[in-house]
Amino acid sequence: MKALIVDDHSLFRDGLAQLLQRNLPDCEITHAASIADAAAVLADDEKDLVLLDLFMPDARGVEGLKRLRAIAPDVPIVIVSASEAALDIDAAIAAGAAGYIPKSVSAPAFTDAVTGIVERGEVWLPESHRQATARGGGTGLPALTARQVEVLRWLADGKSNREIGQALGISEGTVKIHVSSLMRTLGVRNRAEAVRRYLEQATPAT
Repeated sequence: MKALIVDDHSLFRDGLAQLLQRNLPDCEITHAASIADAAAVLADDEKDLVLLDLFMPDARGVEGLKRLRAIAPDVPIVIVSASEAALDIDAAIAAGAAGYIPKSVSAPAFTDAVTGIVERGEVWLPESHRQATARGGGTGLPALTARQVEVLRWLADGKSNREIGQALGISEGTVKIHVSSLMRTLGVRNRAEAVRRYLEQATPAT
């Protein structure tokens, strides 16, 4: 198996590579520290698996996933992230991720997830997320598109429509349309209420 690990932290890349090679000794691993580097690798060399951090310096959220899927549409791309927020998981799967593995999982669980994705074509999700979805809970929010989730994340960061448009490569007018649409879907009256609902769902209960 030929795998590509995409993460901007070299220590995590090295640890993940050691874990893969220990449990899958025939695995050939390539590293990339940015989406741009990963895109160059995938353009030149066919891979069987991509393990991608959700938040990279040159791409926020699922934008990096979308860019890599455009280059290698048939390669399973799995998000490996510190975030366990239901919104992030749903957005990644909606954007075409083959699975979502929290960085908090155990080594055996990680190996089982990778094996299931590559060998059996499974879509791997955290068990807690599966249980919430089975109960009808999901994110606790009405269904939002992947783009709406991205816009909502930027709103939570306090960004203006212009700043969001620049970050996502879309016009300020298009951002306004997304904001109006997600507010209508969420049934809220303003941006502050939309952000509050997002933060309530993105913050794990204690």
